[in-house]
Amino acid sequence: MKIILDGLGGDNAPDAEIVGASEAVREGIALIVVGPEKILKKRLKKDVLKKIEIYDCEERVEMEDSPSEAIRKKKNSTIAVGIRLLKEGYGDAFVSAGNTGAVMAFSLFNLGTAEGVIRPAIGGIIPRKNGASILIDMGANVDSNAIQLCQFAIMGGVYYRIAFGKNAPSIGLLSTGKERGKGNRVVKEADKILEKAPINYIGLVEGRDVFTGTADVVVCDGFVGNTLLKSGEALVEFILDTVKEEVKRNPRAIFGYLLMRKALIKVKKKLDYSEYGGAPLLGVKKPVFICHGSSPPAAIKNALKLAEKISRDGLIEKVVSAIEESIKWLPT
Repeated sequence: MKIILDGLGGDNAPDAEIVGASEAVREGIALIVVGPEKILKKRLKKDVLKKIEIYDCEERVEMEDSPSEAIRKKKNSTIAVGIRLLKEGYGDAFVSAGNTGAVMAFSLFNLGTAEGVIRPAIGGIIPRKNGASILIDMGANVDSNAIQLCQFAIMGGVYYRIAFGKNAPSIGLLSTGKERGKGNRVVKEADKILEKAPINYIGLVEGRDVFTGTADVVVCDGFVGNTLLKSGEALVEFILDTVKEEVKRNPRAIFGYLLMRKALIKVKKKLDYSEYGGAPLLGVKKPVFICHGSSPPAAIKNALKLAEKISRDGLIEKVVSAIEESIKWLPT
């Protein structure tokens, strides 16, 4: 099992990728890093260089590049080359902290969607009170129809089973309220279909339910999912920064902070996205994982480990099987 890493993907590239890849290799992950060979060979330690493959590539897709522009003008970028290597069988999964739209565009152009899948979706792990949930879609599709939302529910359920070992994860559809009939036309239509589906569908859920554990898998379109994700990240930073500022203002609070320090570190770790690494682009023919653009080394390492685990457990094959089974109950 070998993972291909985009060595120039994120905002902190190649530094974060170099450190994250090194840590992953030392934990037994086999890697191909696509990036500038001279820089990588100069920066990687000797023990890592012996165990890693480097594919020389210096072109980078910038975060501000549009997906269509990247497809036309950056065919030799680290994203494009990495996905081609995946298609040609040089590796088993591709991981990038680069431009999400470009990763999706090159994946669709070079790999294509898995059999039966209408549109791929990003399924990410979200921390909650009693473990973690899967939020799908987290930004691959700004608009989705009811059938697509139903397919997201199926793919999200497969991912949760593989990631957390739960046979029948509970699945909820994100809406403006839990009562039947709430939500827009697409949500209402999807709710009616999922209600009769042979999956553990628990009905409509609200935004607060994402973090309480009401549902193992929360389904929404990519516009809502991406907004929810980034709002949650900003809220965590705001709360932690506010606590720090209040401690600085009040000398007495320092003693309380020192007493609570271990607990606060645990809370921060639980809420830190880097603990979960990347998110798979569910529904393409081969495993592709997308990381946060500002991913630190820990997130890169954890994304590589997640990609290895999920690929080894047959994510793509199980998604295809579940989509084929859904033909029996999904309307055409």
